[in-house]
Amino acid sequence: KLVNTTTGSYADSAEYLWQVNDTLVARQRGIDSVSVILPDTGDYKLALIPVAFNACADTALQTITLAPQPQAQPGLQGGGPFCQASAVNFFDSSQGVWSRTQYSWDFDNGAFSNQPNPSYRYGSAGSYQVQLTIDNGPSCKDSSIRNIQVSPVDGQLRFYDDQGQAS
Repeated sequence: KLVNTTTGSYADSAEYLWQVNDTLVARQRGIDSVSVILPDTGDYKLALIPVAFNACADTALQTITLAPQPQAQPGLQGGGPFCQASAVNFFDSSQGVWSRTQYSWDFDNGAFSNQPNPSYRYGSAGSYQVQLTIDNGPSCKDSSIRNIQVSPVDGQLRFYDDQGQAS
């Protein structure tokens, strides 16, 4: 939605042209808003051009960035459970990411990462709710939680036979 906030004595009665990337998309009289559907994500150059009665007019220009709406999906290499102090490899399998996406991983123990595909070692065994938040700009954020289990290392080496029995 494009909003005309023009002020002045002729603002309500003047005619206005709206352009997106130098293409006329709307013509209006008065300062009403105009709805425009932009076809894809990316940068758009907007122009509001008043058709002046007295040739004393100004053009308002602004570039906006239309970001994709993200859907966070934290990925996990291997199914777990994971051993304490071993690397747990996370990866981003989210939808709607682009070159400007910012990542925030919360490992549920006070540790964080801003990498898209971090690796982390848990010092303590337990259940953790790992949260991935992806941010594509104002009003374009999403978060999702992935539960993982980290098992303790007891220091005993075990051997297993063909039937899976410890010896």
